[in-house]
Amino acid sequence: MEDEGNFSSKAKGIVTIVVIALICLIAYFVYDNLLKPVRSIGTTSSTVTNAMKLITSINSLRGTDEPADSLYTDYAITTDNLSDKDKSWIVYSHITDKLTNLTFTCSALKGYYDTLYNDCNKYGVDYTFVLMAQKLQFSDFSSEYNTIFGSNSEPSTSNFGSVGVNGYYSKNNNDFLILTYSGVGGTDTRFVLRSLKDATTYPDKLEVEQYYALCSIGSDSTGLKCTAGTKTVKEDEKITTATGLDVTTFGRLYKFTFNKNADGSYYWYSTEPVEK
Repeated sequence: MEDEGNFSSKAKGIVTIVVIALICLIAYFVYDNLLKPVRSIGTTSSTVTNAMKLITSINSLRGTDEPADSLYTDYAITTDNLSDKDKSWIVYSHITDKLTNLTFTCSALKGYYDTLYNDCNKYGVDYTFVLMAQKLQFSDFSSEYNTIFGSNSEPSTSNFGSVGVNGYYSKNNNDFLILTYSGVGGTDTRFVLRSLKDATTYPDKLEVEQYYALCSIGSDSTGLKCTAGTKTVKEDEKITTATGLDVTTFGRLYKFTFNKNADGSYYWYSTEPVEK
């Protein structure tokens, strides 16, 4: 009986230790993930990568996917002062796979772009400069809009576009007509320097810092110039190649803020220059 009593006491002791250890682990997890005010995370983490993808858009001249140029200015850009056109272009860039093709005729313009529709009928010709016509359902547009700009954001129905592409909304059809034009645009000889510096999580948001510059080299292969917003970050007449440039020297530092939805996901809230 005495041995059984000792065993029972030892078992209770082990259980107590295990319970205390579990409580400590749970307390640490809650503190580290919910209560800890600041936590630095790696810039290559999926949290940062997925957040930065939210504001990726198509640059139709440079032919690359990157954060929209309209986010890199001399002042803070937020969900309140980013134009509806820019917001819609960012959303469009994310859901080009959801577009459906249609045969373009004058009638396709009715209810979307009535001025062009009237001209098209007036002259009795189809506009041959329209390379492709497509439809984008507003439900798909709206869903992606809320993912990028927050679950409580109100999707825009304004027209949008970039070089060679325009989107026109129809209230009656509740969708967009997307027209892609031939023979428009060209090659943008500028190039982007960008690199993430660091990232920090808070209980209600994520902050990511990134160096950025839009650069060019003279047509005679002399004179590098890098700008961000209206600021000339760096000029160097001796640099004639885009390779091996240090982004911390030629770029301007920006901070991206992503707020947290009720479900724990992030949405883009603002971008502002750290270095004025």
